[in-house]
Amino acid sequence: MNQGTQGYINYSKNKSLKWALIGVVSFMTVYLAGIMIIGSQKSYFTIVAVLLILPTAQRASQYLAYSPYKSISTDLVGALNIDTYKALFELLIIRAKSTYFLDAVLISDTYVLILCLPCKRYKQDHKVIRQSIQHMLKDKGIQTTVLSYDKMSDLVDTVKILKVVSEKTNNNIEGIERALLQNGM
Repeated sequence: MNQGTQGYINYSKNKSLKWALIGVVSFMTVYLAGIMIIGSQKSYFTIVAVLLILPTAQRASQYLAYSPYKSISTDLVGALNIDTYKALFELLIIRAKSTYFLDAVLISDTYVLILCLPCKRYKQDHKVIRQSIQHMLKDKGIQTTVLSYDKMSDLVDTVKILKVVSEKTNNNIEGIERALLQNGM
C-alpha cells in the first residue's frame, strides 16, 4: 500500500507495531540465549542484541508517529473522487519541527485543495498548513493556490464553484503530487 491511498495510516501502524514487537522478542531472545549459553552478559550475543534494538526503535517511533491519526472512511473517498482532480488521501507531511496530517488533497493544475478534518487528539492550524504547503511547493518551483478546509461540505462547495477542467497527466499535477509524497512519511 502506498502513501496517498485510503487505509495507508492503519496499514502503516499495524506494520510498524508488528515489526517493533518482533524486534523486541528477537532482542530478548538473543540476549537471554547469550546469558544462558555463555553465563555472562559480556558476549557477542549482547552485541547482536544491542544491534537489534536500532531497527526496533525505528519501527516503534514510526508507530508512535502514526498513532494519533486514523484512516478516513470509504464514503469520504468516494465523495472526493472527482475526475478533474488528482486525489491523495491520508498524507502525513513532515516539515521542520511540524507534522501535518492531511485527510485528503485534491490537486488540479491551478489549485491544491486540502481537507483536514478536526480531531480531539491533535490541533492543526489551517493557515500554517496552507503556508507550509505553499512554501514547500514554491521550493520545488511550483506556483499554485493552496486552500485548506476543515469541513467536507466546504470543500465540495468550493469544487463546485471552481469547476476546474484539467487533465490528470498535467506535469504541474504530477510535480505537486511528487512534492507532497516526498515530504510525507
